[in-house]
Amino acid sequence: MKQTDPQMKIRLPPDIKARIEAAAAANNRSMNAEIVTRLEMSFNETLPIPAPNLKSTSDPAEILALISRTISDLDRYQKHYTSMLKLNRGDFEKRRVHHDDHDAEDE
Repeated sequence: MKQTDPQMKIRLPPDIKARIEAAAAANNRSMNAEIVTRLEMSFNETLPIPAPNLKSTSDPAEILALISRTISDLDRYQKHYTSMLKLNRGDFEKRRVHHDDHDAEDE
């Protein structure tokens, strides 16, 4: 994030603030980065894909429409999980480097 990004002031219950602080420390991030990451993840979440009920119809056009919707849903899921993996991979790398730094200090 850049210093020129818009800023906002919010009120949080003390227990939520404490949880954000703990999560940020565990993830080796600032509180702001932790909040932004969690918000991004919440906007990327989707509902489970309903399984198509192919037994409900014998009309080929309806079956094709069901299959098409399922493929579209699967495509959305692939994009969602790919973005989640990228976020998590970045977090993992930060933690690994942080952990490696601590291991080097212990030697």
